[in-house]
Amino acid sequence: MLEQRRLDTSLYEAVVKHMPEGTLPVDEEMLVAAGLTGFNHVYGDEYVEFSRFWHESEPDSTMAFPGIFGTIKQRSNARFPPLVDAD
Repeated sequence: MLEQRRLDTSLYEAVVKHMPEGTLPVDEEMLVAAGLTGFNHVYGDEYVEFSRFWHESEPDSTMAFPGIFGTIKQRSNARFPPLVDAD
């Protein structure tokens, strides 16, 4: 998702949200911390979504992983469209 620039908007919003109010984003350390916080939120949300879908699917074994992962990947790609063409 990062390579396809699908998280650009979400990460930008997270940086803005987690920067101290009235602070210009000039401190590189604060920018990195805010970006990591945003990335962790996206990662956590995606993990919870995968877990929920895994349990709802009631797979017979771990061999069902590729199909379930493929479905989650399609949902994530729809939820986070690319900002620009990644070609």
